[in-house]
Amino acid sequence: GSDLSYQTTININQLDPKYQTMGINTLQSVPNPFYGVAQAGGFASRQTIELGQLLRPFPQFGDLLWTGATGARSQYHALILQGRKRTDKYWGVNVNYTFSRLNDNQVGASNYYSSSPGVQNNYVLMPWSSYYNPDAEYSRSLLDSPHKLTIAPTVMLPFGEGKKWLQTSRIGNALLGGWSITAVSQFQSGFPVGVSQNTNGTTFLFGGTLRPNLVDGQALIAAGNITDRI
Repeated sequence: GSDLSYQTTININQLDPKYQTMGINTLQSVPNPFYGVAQAGGFASRQTIELGQLLRPFPQFGDLLWTGATGARSQYHALILQGRKRTDKYWGVNVNYTFSRLNDNQVGASNYYSSSPGVQNNYVLMPWSSYYNPDAEYSRSLLDSPHKLTIAPTVMLPFGEGKKWLQTSRIGNALLGGWSITAVSQFQSGFPVGVSQNTNGTTFLFGGTLRPNLVDGQALIAAGNITDRI
């Protein structure tokens, strides 16, 4: 499969999601079994340690980051309409319109205006995990731009042989004859927004990125002028 992490990393040493519903305070201090054990590195000098560290799949390590994880999938559909007036001795134009839809589960993707929201449960991306389900991340791609219009008119400059001006001038024909000007304009719809939150909820998870909940009855779009909202 393609790159699942896209340009990010997946923490394979995150707490098992089951601890999120067990009411355990993963930040409470407990006796450190690695105290005085030189091979434990930074953990060796601490008499106590967070309970959550000991509940990690590999408690002797901190974050273990998997880069270039594979297994993502994407699906792109497009309808392309094209109109063209062939360039004659005066002008021509190309017009292209694309209506498309892009879905994927590349969790590290981002766009011009929105960074990747990340994943709360890295376990859904780990093949050896009981929670493995990359399709849980499959949705509208952050790179999706459904409408794109390109207009490219061409104008032939009226200089040189067979044109309005400088028809008989060798120098004028050599310098300006046969030239054209093409202006390319492109218009496209915006990208989806990756929704995340600033509250640091990764502390008790020991990895992952919290996402806000969708609250029933609340408007998705804030009221007011778009400039004021931004």
